[in-house]
Amino acid sequence: MKKNLFLILLLAVYLVQSNLSLAHTKETFESESSAIADKLPNFVNYIPDANGILYVKKGATGNGSAWNNALGELADALKFAKTNNATTTNPQVSEIWVAKGTYKPLYRADNLDGADATDRNNAFVLINKVEVYGGFPDIGNPAMINRNFTTNPTVLSGNLDVNIAAYHVVISVGTEQETVLDGFIITGGNANGTGINSITVNQKTIYQANGGGMYNAYSSASIKNCIFHSNTTLQRGGAMVNDNASPIISNCSFMNNNATDVINAYAGAMYNSSSNPVITNCIFDGNTGTRYGGAMHNTSSAPIIVNSIFKNNRTTSSFGNGGAVYNQNSSSSKFTNTLFYNNFANGSGGAFYNDGSAPSVTNCTFYGNTVSSHSLNGQSVFTNGNNFALNNSILWVNDSFIADGVLSGSVTGANNFIQQTGGPPSNPVAAYTAAQLFTDAPNGNLTLKANSPAINAGNNAVVNTFTDLAGNSRTRDNKVDIGAYEVQSGNTIVSMVPAANGTLYVKQGSAGNGSSWANAAAELADALLAAKGNAAIKQIWVAKGTYKPLYKAAEVDNGNVPTTDRDKAFVLVKDVKLYGGFAGAETDISQRDLTNTPNATTLSGDLGTAGNTTDNAYHVLISAGDAGTAELNGFTLTDGNADGSNIIMVNGNTVFRYWAGGMYNYRSSPTLSNVTLSNNAATYGGGMFNDNSSPTLSNVTLSNNTATNNGGGMFNIISSPTLSNVTLSNNTATNYDGGRM
Repeated sequence: MKKNLFLILLLAVYLVQSNLSLAHTKETFESESSAIADKLPNFVNYIPDANGILYVKKGATGNGSAWNNALGELADALKFAKTNNATTTNPQVSEIWVAKGTYKPLYRADNLDGADATDRNNAFVLINKVEVYGGFPDIGNPAMINRNFTTNPTVLSGNLDVNIAAYHVVISVGTEQETVLDGFIITGGNANGTGINSITVNQKTIYQANGGGMYNAYSSASIKNCIFHSNTTLQRGGAMVNDNASPIISNCSFMNNNATDVINAYAGAMYNSSSNPVITNCIFDGNTGTRYGGAMHNTSSAPIIVNSIFKNNRTTSSFGNGGAVYNQNSSSSKFTNTLFYNNFANGSGGAFYNDGSAPSVTNCTFYGNTVSSHSLNGQSVFTNGNNFALNNSILWVNDSFIADGVLSGSVTGANNFIQQTGGPPSNPVAAYTAAQLFTDAPNGNLTLKANSPAINAGNNAVVNTFTDLAGNSRTRDNKVDIGAYEVQSGNTIVSMVPAANGTLYVKQGSAGNGSSWANAAAELADALLAAKGNAAIKQIWVAKGTYKPLYKAAEVDNGNVPTTDRDKAFVLVKDVKLYGGFAGAETDISQRDLTNTPNATTLSGDLGTAGNTTDNAYHVLISAGDAGTAELNGFTLTDGNADGSNIIMVNGNTVFRYWAGGMYNYRSSPTLSNVTLSNNAATYGGGMFNDNSSPTLSNVTLSNNTATNNGGGMFNIISSPTLSNVTLSNNTATNYDGGRM
């Protein structure tokens, strides 16, 4: 009963914190669910397990309560989740785990009618706050850690029958960021209806000529580890349409998708209209759009694209502009650490066409992008207007190309290498060749070679990420390189050198490189930043004192909600162990005296005015994603205050600003020993919040933490922490239950 009450209250909190238009969508979403539920027969009584998980395995005939009792179709699981979750007193479906196999939509997206398996309006419709995961093996009793997207392909196919394809494979309307689609191949959608034909899903119009793979409307779902391939649209977004939507998209591939109309084809892969998606670590490869944008089209949108690749995309008509990207109608897209390679436009802008918009391109590499002729129409970039901000980037065609048409139009910014004699001011280019700049450009290796003139030639002030396109440290030798890749032969901007055994030493007041106590680094934040880019660092020993986070945990700003200083947090690094409680001269961990209060090592979120919690960090410590053997040992975590709203992305994972003032674990299972979490606050989980995590805690104290809603000391959701000698005392939950846990 308490679990159900919490879910009702949690839903209410989310509704209050969401914007008005999305809240209205959710209300209609729920009212429509109830109406449909009234009309549907009780076809099967599926049963989620104790954690709210339904299990799906192709061909199975069970009730979904376990892998050995799985149900057989994802379509049935989603249909059940919608009708079941509409009644909040029911045990709620929170996750759906899907074993490998090919699944097809069985029900119409507008009314869940399943009378015709070949109805082209059939689609998989995501359910608000339900997480759907693929990639599980179809044998045994696999856990989340056993997923493998390569060996266990989980396919959502729009191929309903011979020569019959669904207009849309997946639809997401009115969903929030807690709604997840993770680990699927989406293929075979064909949105080739006429421009005015549509259906209504959750009281929003879904056009049959747009979004063959996935249609997002008024939605902010999280889409991870997915492949969108061989989807087609007549007009907009072969793989995906985002209409007034801001999905979080990470580690996805968009391949061989098409937009085909001769006059009105926008974006072979992704079409964004009044939308602000955040896209990280994605690949757009081999997509084709007839007219406006081979891969992506942005209109009145502000997408953020980081650490991604656009290659082999093309527009094909004689007026086809923007081989990879087409920007228009005041779109302020941001591209960082992104590669544009071998894209082609039959019109203008081999890689990028900008019309009346203000994009920002930072630390990007353009190579081998072309147009149909070597005329002055932007082999790499065509821009109409002067609001194109280009910084720390390389625009190159190939060594045989000599003309002034690599860039057509004017740009602002500096520290760029542009292959044309009439380069813009502050962007000089000498007589370099690709062989001098890149490792092996003709074969697509566009990392910088040793002694490349682009090394250390950038401007640090415009850098806003920790890693480059390859996932390595973005800045080394104290100066950023030009282009998407950073040469790794120098030191990071935080110059750290571990001892021979992999230990890095930190002591307040020091100014060294961390190689010993005598040459210790001054800040734990710097040591963690160095460890993220240096696999030689295995342990960090931290002497007594109070340390505060110096860096924002988010890799990049969310377009709708920019990060602030309160997003600063310590972030654990996979397989790196942190030990505190040292006096500052020990040679072995066993020499620590953790009972000696003067040697206490404190991690504090009190960033601003002392005692004023409104400017404290939302989270003191975050562990997001696979932590490996990471450990926290001998620390006190205090003064975090997770009273915010919205999210940030950490290591490609969603982190909510109102969960976990002390420590936030998301899909992460570090070890904590000899740790105290005290005087932290949050809406949920004042001391610690575990989401899909199983940390191991021994000799840990959670005391005097508060939650305005639930879980003053600790909040667990779909998590199984192991507790040994753990004390929870004087923790409070102000409004609801769970003062301790």
